[in-house]
Amino acid sequence: MIKLIVNMGVCIQNHRAIPLGSQNDEHVLQLCGADGQTSLLVGLSGGPDSVALLLWLKDQEEQGRIGRLTACYVHHGIRGAAADGDGEFCKALCKDKGIPLQILYRDVPALAKKEGCSLETAGRTARYEALEEARKAVGADLIAVAHHRGDQAETVLMHLLRGSGLRGLMGMTHRNGRIIRPLLEVSRQEIMDYLNTLGEPYRTDETNLLPVYRRSRIRLQVMPLLEEISPGAEAAIAGLARRLWPDGRELDRQGRLALEAARRDGGLWGETLLGQPEALRIRALMDFLQESGVRERPERDLSRVDALLGSHNGAQVQLHGKHLACMDGGILRILSQQGEEAPEESWTLVPGEILRTPYGSFESRFVYKATFPAKGNEAYLDWNALPKDLVIRTRREGDRFYPLGAPGDKSLSDYYTDRKASSRIRNLPLLAGGNRIYWATGCTVTEVAKVTPSSKQILYIHFQEGENDG
Repeated sequence: MIKLIVNMGVCIQNHRAIPLGSQNDEHVLQLCGADGQTSLLVGLSGGPDSVALLLWLKDQEEQGRIGRLTACYVHHGIRGAAADGDGEFCKALCKDKGIPLQILYRDVPALAKKEGCSLETAGRTARYEALEEARKAVGADLIAVAHHRGDQAETVLMHLLRGSGLRGLMGMTHRNGRIIRPLLEVSRQEIMDYLNTLGEPYRTDETNLLPVYRRSRIRLQVMPLLEEISPGAEAAIAGLARRLWPDGRELDRQGRLALEAARRDGGLWGETLLGQPEALRIRALMDFLQESGVRERPERDLSRVDALLGSHNGAQVQLHGKHLACMDGGILRILSQQGEEAPEESWTLVPGEILRTPYGSFESRFVYKATFPAKGNEAYLDWNALPKDLVIRTRREGDRFYPLGAPGDKSLSDYYTDRKASSRIRNLPLLAGGNRIYWATGCTVTEVAKVTPSSKQILYIHFQEGENDG
């Protein structure tokens, strides 16, 4: 029988440190769904976390706790000679340990441009797709990645800052499909202690030491401050995620059932989803967005897609990442628009009625006088100065705007740039006729339709963002 000794949070087995805190090796592998016959592919970057994972799993292979072990290094095409050096290090390490290695190349900058997403998102997508390709090539059962407790705490904080719900606060799990995370409840210090005990070298990605990305800023600036304020903050945040797993898994299970019940002809039957509790409906929509290729923070589009479910046939919403959601005969569809301009969304404004759009509601009516100064979400316009083809629509190429009080007209894009308008403002629907903008919602109206003492009929419009019934 192998004797386990726990000392200072690091297990010692046969005089070798095991980076799993006080947990038993077999228990961790069972959490991940691995046993003596399970073959594993390790995502190896050359950094300390993945090197520690590789060495620990090699130890498990030698003891018969897992099946055949292989590794894969994914070159992202970003860091040039540094990434080449990481690949050479991984080659030497795997050769020394007798572990087969695959090296795959991905052009992450090109993928980010194609998908309209960040380098971080594109890198994550490319990495997992490459690992899955390698897994199939070597016939491995599962893919092991080296996320640890610190990564978990950072992930939860990032999701929290994005306004995430329960699913985001759950962070990562030990197993997600074919991806397993044996080190998820292990601290970075335990990992470093393990490598120091073995005397094993590793590579350092210099970009991880610079607070240039959101995650690196949380790691380098926010987490140390939280630990100073409340020692043990990392463990507490990761513990929160762990405690939420049971509730979250059950809601996710029911959400998947709701998703399957709503499937119809390649889309989702809106009426079926509308009959589901909101918690399950939102989960079904999130899964549908992700499986449809909406990868860049799909949670940003959830409320607008949810509002679309009860809309009329042909109603559509432009999503992030070059995708479009539309209603087609009661069926919600997600369409890819790679290489195409986003189609315009348009609605007819009828004075005296409330127009509901996925972006919010427009209430319009005739009034006897205008109240100034108007707020950004209000417009007073001379009805007789407005064109007959007046609509509420999204932006399009060639839009022109003559802002109130300006010396002349300019492109809408230049107006937004001069005003330093946020992306939220830029994406709001507009009051337009042809390519002329009469109200830049959230900003101001046009000079050519302003209310004057001679105005005989005044149109008042009030925009309520996010208030809609679909």
